[in-house]
Amino acid sequence: MKQVGDAKVASFSLGVTERGYTKKDGTKVEDRTDWFNCQAWRGQAEVIEKFVKKGDKLYVEGRMTSRRYNKDGVEKTAWDVNVSYVELLTPKGTTQQPDSPIAAQPTAEPQQSGNDDLPF
Repeated sequence: MKQVGDAKVASFSLGVTERGYTKKDGTKVEDRTDWFNCQAWRGQAEVIEKFVKKGDKLYVEGRMTSRRYNKDGVEKTAWDVNVSYVELLTPKGTTQQPDSPIAAQPTAEPQQSGNDDLPF
């Protein structure tokens, strides 16, 4: 957590996994995880600092924005969430496995989702 002016801000990455499946023809589709960079301010930041651990499941609401950046000559898109509400879904006193589908983790480099054909 860091201080920006008189406000605290917590930055973390949130991984959301779409589970793999097997098509009718037997073709396996692998799990796919998309990563979102999140920033929570003031009270929400304090909740995250006190109670959220790596691997915890979270429910997050907020305003999404996208930004483009260039890495090694390749244009990429990152998705950011300005968190307005966060709820801890992991029961108190338990921990999730590190490969948990929804996990609060330290901020990492944005990953390209590969959804360039989406209409939005």
